[in-house]
Amino acid sequence: GVSKRFLILSTANLLLHVKHNTNKSKNPTTYLSAPGNQEKRNWLRKTCFPKIRDACLEFNTTTTTTKFSNTSNSDIHPHHEWQSGWGTSCDLRFFIGHPNDPSATSKRQNHKQGALATKIEIELAQSLQNESDQFGDIQMLPMRDSYQELPDKTLSILRHGLLLQNNNSNNGGGGAAESILKIDDDRCPNMTKVLSIASTTPRNVARYVGSYRWKGTEYASMKGADGSIDPYMSGPGYLVSRALAHAVAVDDINHSVLYMPYGSSSEDVDMGKWFAHANRTHPELKFVCEVVPGLIKHHEVPDSPEKKR
Repeated sequence: GVSKRFLILSTANLLLHVKHNTNKSKNPTTYLSAPGNQEKRNWLRKTCFPKIRDACLEFNTTTTTTKFSNTSNSDIHPHHEWQSGWGTSCDLRFFIGHPNDPSATSKRQNHKQGALATKIEIELAQSLQNESDQFGDIQMLPMRDSYQELPDKTLSILRHGLLLQNNNSNNGGGGAAESILKIDDDRCPNMTKVLSIASTTPRNVARYVGSYRWKGTEYASMKGADGSIDPYMSGPGYLVSRALAHAVAVDDINHSVLYMPYGSSSEDVDMGKWFAHANRTHPELKFVCEVVPGLIKHHEVPDSPEKKR
C-alpha cells in the first residue's frame, strides 16, 4: 500500500508519520528547544502535547472516506481522498544542543587542551539530564546551542526525520517521516491542517508550506552574505515534505552546511534559499510553495529566568 508518514520540528520540534497500513506508524514530534527553556517545555507537555495526541487519536478513528479540500493544493493531488485504514501515533521530542555559555566563547578560541565547562554549562547539563530522565522526550544534538547554530540544528533535525527508524513497540513502529513541521516553542500546530497537508503530499513533491511568506525584500537583514534575496516562510512555523528535506539535508548537504557565502544565521531565511537552490538543481521533483493561514497558533508561554541559547 501507499505509505504516508509525517514529522514536525522547531525551537520546539514535532515529528509525526502518517502511514496507510493496518499498523499505526510512529509520529515523532520534535520541538527545537534551548537548554534553559524548561518552563516552555513543561507548558508544551501540559497544554499543547495532549491536543496533538488527541488529534492523532481522532485521526486513527477515521473509518469513512473523507475529502480534504481546504488545505490541499489541487495541483498536487486534485482528487485526493483520505481512506479509512490510515494510522498515526505520536512520539514527542525536544531537540536541544548542549549548553553554551557565551561568556566562555573568547576563552575557547585559545584552544586550551582540557578546557572545562563553565559553572552555568555544568548546571544546565545536569538539569537537562534530570529532565531527560524524568520525561524521556529530549534528544540532545552534538553541537553548542546558540542562535548562530540554528541552520545546522535545523539540518540535523531534517536528517533525523529522514533517517529515523523506530523499533519501540510501545510507540507503534514506523520509519522515516514524510513531512517535517518546524515550529517554535511558543506555538502549537493546527493538527487538522497539518494532517491534511501531510496526507496529501506525493513522494515526488518538494512541498514548502507556511502560515506567512516573506518576499525577502522587506528588511536588509533578509539578504544573504552575497546580497541575494529569496522568498521564505516565516520562522515560527513551516512544513517541509520528505522530498524537499532529502534534497536539502542529504543530496545538497554540502551546499546547505556551507551557507556562509549566500546565507546567514537566520535558519528560516536559509530554508528559503535552500528551497530555491533545490528547485534549480532537482528537475526530477515538483516544487510547490504555498501559504496556509492558521497552520500554527501563538501562545503566551513563560520564559525560564535562566534561559540560555
